[in-house]
Amino acid sequence: MVEESPPPRSPQIVIEILRLLQALMQGQRLTAAEAARTHAFQQPAVRRHLQALADVLRDRVVTEKDGKSLRYRFVWPRQEQSDPTTAVALELARTALVSLRGSALDARLGELVEDHQRRAPPGTAPLDLARVLYGRTRAQQPRGVDADAVDQIVRAIVERRQLTFAYSHFGGKHARVVLEPWTLVPSDDGLFCYGKCVDSDVEAHIDTRRLFKVARMQRVRRAAETFLYPTPDVYQPAEVFRHCFGAFLPDEDAHPQPITLRLAPRWAAFLAHEPLHATQSAPRTLPDGRLEIDLLLYLTLDLERWLRGLGREVEILAPTALKDRVAKG
Repeated sequence: MVEESPPPRSPQIVIEILRLLQALMQGQRLTAAEAARTHAFQQPAVRRHLQALADVLRDRVVTEKDGKSLRYRFVWPRQEQSDPTTAVALELARTALVSLRGSALDARLGELVEDHQRRAPPGTAPLDLARVLYGRTRAQQPRGVDADAVDQIVRAIVERRQLTFAYSHFGGKHARVVLEPWTLVPSDDGLFCYGKCVDSDVEAHIDTRRLFKVARMQRVRRAAETFLYPTPDVYQPAEVFRHCFGAFLPDEDAHPQPITLRLAPRWAAFLAHEPLHATQSAPRTLPDGRLEIDLLLYLTLDLERWLRGLGREVEILAPTALKDRVAKG
């Protein structure tokens, strides 16, 4: 641990330190010897002053080795050159999160992208990020997502405040909801908000953990009531969604089910590089070229919908409940 220099003991020393700081802030890169010659200071005193500045302003006054000496320089915030891939990474995140378009969160990402583009190294060819990156998901045009609702949710999570909103359920029924918002969940099916339902017109939902699609949340407002965010041993999003096919969740008392699928031979190349889910087993190739795989998933609507869309390409071997639900449509 670096021991900080003692505070200056006279007005003259304060003046000397301020003059050194001014020189550094003007872009000079100084060794103690150079500063002593330029400012007519005694070199041992200058070395102490420069080190005091480096001790106190750790993020702004930095040191570099210059032979046997230390060279001091001042670093302005955002002055450092940026790796061009940083802007690409930020824009990629912004492109993937299309459901946030128009929100303050999206605007902040855009500002960061512009800032890193401005700080690209000299000679770097400008990138047309709107064409270099293009997101294409089922949520590419998220109809009904209100940018203000997104901002309300984000601020409520940051401020640990409850949310109130009207929710339109899939069947058309509307309900008043009070929610402790825990997590925003972007997915191919849109943007969702997960948390604890504190109050609702649907009595069975009270005091349960629920997932709400943001596009169906109306009149979203932060409430005055605050809440304690759950500790990691109580809540981990990765654990909640580990056995989900997508973003859809089952009832709280449901358990993931062992699933066995038999797929057409042409799926072999696909499965070799891209498993259907993190819980998928290694494919087993049958004598006729078809493949069998095992998964451990909740039986949710998005899984049924996906299997139904495969038609004759897939045969559901287990469980029978899933096979019947897909067959009934």
